[in-house]
Amino acid sequence: MKKILAAILIVSLALVSFSAEYKDVPINHWAYDAVQRVSDIGILEGYPDGTFKGMENVNRYQLTLTVSRTIDYVEENMISPLAQEIADLESKLSSLNTTQSSVSSSQLNNLSELVNSMDLRVSDLEGKVNELESSYELLGYTTTKIDELERKISSMNSSSVNQNTVSNLTSRISKLENDLNTAMENMNAMGSSNNNLSKRLDSVSSQVENNANELERINTLLANLNSKIDMKSDSMSISEMERKINNLESNFDLVDQNRSDISNLESQVSTVENSVSELSKQVETNKNAISQVSESSSGVNIVDILISVALSAGVSFAIFSFMGN
Repeated sequence: MKKILAAILIVSLALVSFSAEYKDVPINHWAYDAVQRVSDIGILEGYPDGTFKGMENVNRYQLTLTVSRTIDYVEENMISPLAQEIADLESKLSSLNTTQSSVSSSQLNNLSELVNSMDLRVSDLEGKVNELESSYELLGYTTTKIDELERKISSMNSSSVNQNTVSNLTSRISKLENDLNTAMENMNAMGSSNNNLSKRLDSVSSQVENNANELERINTLLANLNSKIDMKSDSMSISEMERKINNLESNFDLVDQNRSDISNLESQVSTVENSVSELSKQVETNKNAISQVSESSSGVNIVDILISVALSAGVSFAIFSFMGN
């Protein structure tokens, strides 16, 4: 165990002494810690000019070297010490088997716990190694795709690609500018429409407010009118109402009496009209007879005198008859 601790201490000191600083990776860069870590343990190296050049592409050779260094680091710093510890434990167990009779049960329990702990650590390391192998396969697949892309790019005519790309971008930019202008015009039109709507809304709101005020005024008038009606009905006594009812009944009696008088007058007028009609007939008969007599005489118009006398007598008779009834 002391040897293992000493080895870890030596490796840590060596890593600190060989810590790399790159000019193009500032301390506030988001990948600064990761770059320093993989550089310190020797998985990645910078360029001779002291730069890291993190934006450059990685070829398959560089990728293979990186994965190989990672596996070596895991084997040397993780698997090898554990393998050595396991070997030491196995030797201790073999030596303990010879002296098992002299070993207490507590010591055996401690050894069993230690072995179980080592098994867990070995399982953990195996899982990490499997993850590294999976990562290596993924990196290999990615590298293959990158190589295919590089071959396609190299086989293409760069000038035609650039020209077509620029032409497409120019047309797209023009279309976007037109769309933007159209959108701005629509937005301005919508703004004016919104202003008109706001004005109309203000007008409608004022009308609604005026209507509400008018309605409130009408309600107030109705309330006052109802109160006046209530006051009027309260002030009218029952005796006054009875008096008015009696007056109305007496008026109805007078109306009935007048109606009978009117009926009598109508009958009398009808009688007078009949009498006048008879007189007219008699006068006409007498007129004809007198006319025949007067045709043979001369001088005063006797017919006119007799007609006047007859009419006066008939009218006087009718009037006296009407007044007498």
